[in-house]
Amino acid sequence: NIFSLRTSMFTQRMFHTISSRVSSPQLRLSLTKSLIPCALSIPLSRCCSMNPSRYFHTCFSSDNYSGVHPAVLQKLHQKNQEIPFAPAYSDHKQEVERSLRQRVFDNEGLDVWMVGIGTAANVLGIRTCLRSNYESVICASQSHIRVHELNCMELFSGAQVIEVPVDTETGGKIQIEQVRKILVPERDCHSTRPRVLSLTSPTEFGSVYTMHELKAFSELCKQYDMFLHLDGARFANAVAAMGGINAAVEIGKYIDVLSFGGTKNGMMGAEAVVFMNHPHRTPFHLDEFERIRKQGLQLFSKTRFLTYQFEALLEDDLWLKLGEKSNRYAKEIASAITELNSPLVSLHTPLETNQIFARVRRDLVTALNEEFKFYTWEELDDGYNIIRLVTSSEIPQDVVNVFIEKLQSLVKTLSTQKQ
Repeated sequence: NIFSLRTSMFTQRMFHTISSRVSSPQLRLSLTKSLIPCALSIPLSRCCSMNPSRYFHTCFSSDNYSGVHPAVLQKLHQKNQEIPFAPAYSDHKQEVERSLRQRVFDNEGLDVWMVGIGTAANVLGIRTCLRSNYESVICASQSHIRVHELNCMELFSGAQVIEVPVDTETGGKIQIEQVRKILVPERDCHSTRPRVLSLTSPTEFGSVYTMHELKAFSELCKQYDMFLHLDGARFANAVAAMGGINAAVEIGKYIDVLSFGGTKNGMMGAEAVVFMNHPHRTPFHLDEFERIRKQGLQLFSKTRFLTYQFEALLEDDLWLKLGEKSNRYAKEIASAITELNSPLVSLHTPLETNQIFARVRRDLVTALNEEFKFYTWEELDDGYNIIRLVTSSEIPQDVVNVFIEKLQSLVKTLSTQKQ
C-alpha cells in the first residue's frame, strides 16, 4: 500500500545518507528507525523526489524516465575490466551482429551500427536509403520523425517529409490505401519522389502493425522501388505483443531498415540501426554509413560501451523478456480499469503493448497526479482528459499494485461524493 511504499522509500534514502556518515552499525539502525515516523507526513511523490534515482518508481510518463537494467551495468563493468583499452572508435560489434543475425532475425547478411539516440537512428538510417535530396519520406502525422524530432530529417537528408493523417480509431497506424493515393498517379518532376515509407511499431498510440499489414507494405514498397523503415523505439514491446522471437524473424523479412530501440528498454543512451540487406534491396549509401554517422554527430569515442549494452540484453533474449514484462504491467493496469466499470475512468483505445490511453474524469486525474506522474494527452470539453500511462520493466511490481489500489480507492471515494 501507499504507506508501506512511502516508508520503504524514505527509509532506504535515509539509511543511505546515514550510512555515509555514521560508522557504527547499531547507531545507523537506531537513527533510521527513529526517522521512520516522519515518512507518514511525506507524500509518496516527495519521497521519490528526495532521491532522483527513484523518481521513476512513481512515474508512468514514459519508459524514457526509467533506470538502467542491472545486467547492462554489470556488463559495462565487466567489459571495462576485461578490455580497459581499445581503439577509440571501435564498435566491438561482432557479438551483437552474431546474435542479431543468428538468433533475432535469422539473417546472415544484416549490418548493425550503434548510435546514441533514437532521432539519430531514424534520421541516419533513412538518409542512407535516399539517393538524392529531391526524394521524400512518407510517415504518419503523429510519428516521431514528424512531430518529436524537430526538422532533423529535412536538415540532414534534404528530403521532403510527407505526412499521412492518423488517429486513435486506427490506433495511429497508416492505412495502405493512404500510401497508394500518394504514389498513384505517378509523380512528375514537379514533385518529390517517395523513396522511403517509415512506419512506427508500436505506434504513438501503442498499436502494433500486424504481419499481414507489414507484408502488404513491403510488397507496395518493392513495387515502387522504395525502402521500408521501421521506427522500433519500443521494438521489444511490439515483438512481445506479436508472439515472441519468431515474430522478430518474420518482421525482419519485410522491412529494410530498423531503428532498434534500447534506451526505452533498460539501456543507457544506446540505439542501433539495423540494415537487413535483402537481395537487391541494399540502401544506396550503406557503404558510406560510417561517414554518414560521423557527419550526423554519432561517431562517439568508446562506442564499444554502447555495443556492450546490446550484448547484455541480447543474452538469453533478455531484451524480449523486458518487453514482455512492461507489457504485462500495462495489462494489469488496463484490466483493473476495465473491471472498475466506472463512468470516471475507461480505456480510450484497446491495449496492445505498454502504453495505456484512458479517458479519465478531471478530478480523478488531479487526485492521481498527487502521487503519480503521467501525461495528459488531451483535455476534452466534457470534463474528461485523455491520459497516457507508460509502463517500464524497471518499475517494481509493488508500484504497479499501489497504483491500482490507489485508483480503486479514488474511484470509490469520488463515486460516493458524486452521489
